Amino acid sequence: KSIGPKFGSRASEIAGKIKGLSREQIVKLQTDERLVLDGEGHPVAIEPIDARVKIVPCKGFSVSSDGHLKVALDLALDDDLISEGNARELVNKIQNLRKVSGLEVTDRIKLGISTNPETSKALAKFSEYIKSETLAERLVEAENLEFKQEFDLNGAKTFIALERL
Repeated sequence: KSIGPKFGSRASEIAGKIKGLSREQIVKLQTDERLVLDGEGHPVAIEPIDARVKIVPCKGFSVSSDGHLKVALDLALDDDLISEGNARELVNKIQNLRKVSGLEVTDRIKLGISTNPETSKALAKFSEYIKSETLAERLVEAENLEFKQEFDLNGAKTFIALERL
């Protein structure tokens, strides 16, 4: 930022040195420490105001910072995360069906979910979670239950059916 006025004709030389800083030196600048660099035989003091550190995330990551705290999140979705998301989506759809079916919040239910690759994975790993969140006592065939509705679960048609116990 302030390199031109501060260093005059040596500004491009100093800018090049700043671009070549090590990770440790960059951290020092970010924590408001002064750096002393060798500027062709003359030591050069670089203040935090002389350089702006910009965090550029790698592809597939999201980065955020607040002062000296920095957080990077890996945005890649693996099969476990997708299954967990589908389980949560199933819970949401089941709760909506409970509501439109006129069930009370405390009513225990029999639950039926048609299986497809997406629901099968979610049920295999998260059936207990789904049952506890929806007060489902049993998982049964969807066709034989009183209240039924078709939903889209991430592009897969899914039938959910339930009835009060």
